[in-house]
Amino acid sequence: MKQVIPLLVLTFFLACQRNEELPLNEIPGRFVMQANVYHSWLYTPITGDQIPFDHGTPLRWSHNGAMMAVYSNPNYRILLTNTQEEVFRFRKPDNSAICWSPDDNTLAYTSTKDLIFFNRLTNTFDSISLPGSFIYDCGIDWSADGNSLVLAARNTDPYAASILCTVCRDGSHFKILLTGGFNSFGNPRFAPNGEDIAFEDTYSIKLIRPDGSNVRMFEPSATQPCWSANSDVLMYNQLRIKTLISSESTIMARETGGDQRERCIYEDRTLIDWAPGEE
Repeated sequence: MKQVIPLLVLTFFLACQRNEELPLNEIPGRFVMQANVYHSWLYTPITGDQIPFDHGTPLRWSHNGAMMAVYSNPNYRILLTNTQEEVFRFRKPDNSAICWSPDDNTLAYTSTKDLIFFNRLTNTFDSISLPGSFIYDCGIDWSADGNSLVLAARNTDPYAASILCTVCRDGSHFKILLTGGFNSFGNPRFAPNGEDIAFEDTYSIKLIRPDGSNVRMFEPSATQPCWSANSDVLMYNQLRIKTLISSESTIMARETGGDQRERCIYEDRTLIDWAPGEE
């Protein structure tokens, strides 16, 4: 047993050393991270700069990095990233997630049965409903072409399986991509090039084509996938189990193809979102 603990420490140390193969210039922009639910920072990997973010729980960055959707009970709030000045607020439903349209002009967020859209230019709302008895479960994201959204849902039956599904912006063409059985799906993210969707499957990250084909493992013991602007790199949280009821999170970045070079970005922090295309 005395030999096992040093071996685990050495394995984790070597993993972080191996990750140096991915250059920092391939991890542009900033990301928002947390040490716990009360302390958040904006972090720039290339420079190492950190700025405290203390105006709510950060949720999703706009694609250009200029705005941040945050949660401050009981509201969603939209803040200007650099000044943290509020520009909009609206009531957050229970069990809800939020994302930005590709042009950053509309926010989509979930309620139990509906997907609600807020246009920040016209200050107007509209909504679509999930078909049948399906209800929202976990995570939402918008395709780069603006035509469809991906989310995790399930039937109202409490024993029903989690599903990964897509639906068009107008509510048409609802499609089940994957059924989870006892697994739980969450936090799906469209690749900007439209070729893949990264998603959580019970504390692992997998990839799937938007048509539901070619499901494959990307990283076990990982959460919160975030794509680079060119779809070549995923940033994510690598989980390390400490005890039966606790774990530590290290922010990692890794190529999805080629040599799959990787890098240990920040230890003992939790990734919330990445704005790789920040202006």
